[in-house]
Amino acid sequence: DVLSDERASLPLTRWGNPSQTSAILHSLGQRLSLIQGPPGTGKTQTACKLLRCSTLLKAKKPNFLATACSNEATDNILDGLAPMNLKVVRLGRSAHPHLRKFGLRWQARQTDRVKAASDRILKARRAKKAAHKEGLQGLELRPFFEQIIQEWKNWRSCLKAACLYIIKQADGVVSTCSAAGDTMLDDFSFQLVLIDEASQASEPEAMIPLTRGMPEGQLPEPELQEEIFFVNNTAEDEYFIEVVNEMVKPQNKNDVTVAVDAEWFTDDYPL
Repeated sequence: DVLSDERASLPLTRWGNPSQTSAILHSLGQRLSLIQGPPGTGKTQTACKLLRCSTLLKAKKPNFLATACSNEATDNILDGLAPMNLKVVRLGRSAHPHLRKFGLRWQARQTDRVKAASDRILKARRAKKAAHKEGLQGLELRPFFEQIIQEWKNWRSCLKAACLYIIKQADGVVSTCSAAGDTMLDDFSFQLVLIDEASQASEPEAMIPLTRGMPEGQLPEPELQEEIFFVNNTAEDEYFIEVVNEMVKPQNKNDVTVAVDAEWFTDDYPL
């Protein structure tokens, strides 16, 4: 089929060791994948490479939503995607200075419209200050305050429009699970949803990004083609796997889980 041909053409020789490559190929052919492995086997790196492969196969933008339950884990995903030449936006502020340029609102504030709106706010505030120095007081300053309020409203409107435009042009969005509920994403559905460190997320927390992969916030039915990927840190949370299986109802539950093994520690694949 077409997907098999596309998968065969991917440059996977530089995308990890054999078990990681196998996990990527397996996940690209499934509606649901749960990638498991002990610490240090490169699960987050595999997840980032999987996201990159997805953008190569599918031109829809935004293509993916990558999430994690903590800000640190979210930044790890973003750090892995940074050198991959992808247009990625981060909801919320990163704690790491070198990642702040990926912030959605940081990027929006660099646009000409938002900068112009900011300048108009400063101009209105200077006008109010000048009027106060000239002796105007109380109700006499009301028109100046109203102008400042109006300029702030215009600024917020420009900022939202800029954010929506940036998301539309992005290859993917990175956020914490809870931040995936931001109303900024209400108009978008993603072809691929990933939850890193999934065993650390509570069920309600994991549901938030899941709904972003479905039209109109509905949980997926078997006939839908959205792909939902989990990167789990342990192989012991069987209850979590049962919850996942029940929520997305994969057609073949035996094909859900794929392991990333310890080959990462061999001499052929040094850390």
